[in-house]
Amino acid sequence: MVEHGATDAASQKRFGPIDAGLILGVTAFLILPIALFVSKGVAPLFVLSVVLVLALSLGQRVRLSFPRSLSIVLAIFLLIATMSALWSINPGSSLSSALRLALTCVGGLVLAFSAARLENHQRDFFENALIAGGVFGFSLILFENSSDWILTRAMYRIIDVEEASLLTLAPVFNAGMAICALYAWPWLLVVKRRYGLSPTVSALVVALLAIFMSDAETPLAAMLIGLVVAAASIFFRRAVFGLLGVAMVVGVIGAPLLPLALPDPQADTSRYPHFSNSALHRLAIWRTAAERISEKPVFGFGMNATRHLYNNSDKSIRTFNTSVAGEKSWYNNFEPIPLHTHNGVLQIWLELGGLGALALLAVLLAVLNLIYRTLENKVDAAASLGLLASGLFIFSSSFGPWQSWWQGGLWLSTAFVIAALGGVKPKRP
Repeated sequence: MVEHGATDAASQKRFGPIDAGLILGVTAFLILPIALFVSKGVAPLFVLSVVLVLALSLGQRVRLSFPRSLSIVLAIFLLIATMSALWSINPGSSLSSALRLALTCVGGLVLAFSAARLENHQRDFFENALIAGGVFGFSLILFENSSDWILTRAMYRIIDVEEASLLTLAPVFNAGMAICALYAWPWLLVVKRRYGLSPTVSALVVALLAIFMSDAETPLAAMLIGLVVAAASIFFRRAVFGLLGVAMVVGVIGAPLLPLALPDPQADTSRYPHFSNSALHRLAIWRTAAERISEKPVFGFGMNATRHLYNNSDKSIRTFNTSVAGEKSWYNNFEPIPLHTHNGVLQIWLELGGLGALALLAVLLAVLNLIYRTLENKVDAAASLGLLASGLFIFSSSFGPWQSWWQGGLWLSTAFVIAALGGVKPKRP
């Protein structure tokens, strides 16, 4: 991210062997164990990476050059998020959340820019660390799964937390597996480039097996969807890019209509005999979110206002049952929307209204266009589209979109892919 010339020499003199490739490589090696054992640790890992990369530029002439179209639409989205504090139901929370998001996006762009400017020796170190991180991380996950999470349980005992059941630990596993589903794409890309197809297939099987054994439905589905998109793009490049663009437009604009068009999961549980309890609960949350979106469809309730729509006094028992023998029958006791919607697109509609949703759509289309213009190589484009599709699926079906560990994981995965691509330049007009 610093102008070339004496930059590398100056950095070496001041910091010894430290460079952007080392920082990204160490981060790539550490992220899977951190995501597995303490998923919230991904956020400080992201912050530390940004700070160290920026520290390399101290005293140097810095000239950041982000993709213009993406930068403009991202700035518009952040402006809408910040302005939403003016009409938010909780202005202070909206303003602070928007500022944190803006800082995260700037930090993410800095990492992405630095990843694209790695020198060859820096990229070699990064790729070695990325491969090693994947081998170590996925092997660790397989070991934990086959040993009934022995290391995780030991960690809980060490920090004097009562040993939890797998059901209690499930949210931690799901978060870690979501990071794994993103990490797999740069990992597979580097393995393919260095070792060929057979080792790549083996690495893919290991990644899928690790996520499958963890019983994390959303990350596994995200990986499979990403694989379908990636494979199809190799043979039908233009069609896949076009279909993805259409899917983004329909998915974002039509998001508030879909939950209300589906059967009510509480009244029609028998229509979902194969859905897990968490999936049924998500459908109920999405239905509530769609109903609330209709109250403020243009401007929304304000950035990160979802967590302030309800409180403990709004908790109610939701019953999901059926008169059909052998079918699901269970209940839970939650707010109509507990903290977030488990769907990033719906939450943006709910908080930033149609204005924010259109800005989000512009960001997504700008990213898709950037991949199309930049990557001629089929494998490079496939890996990038796989990451995009997997990330979008998780974004649209799990977690809160503003959670710092999730934001950090998205940006770090993006930086890893960009570094693995080798700093390619736009080739399409």
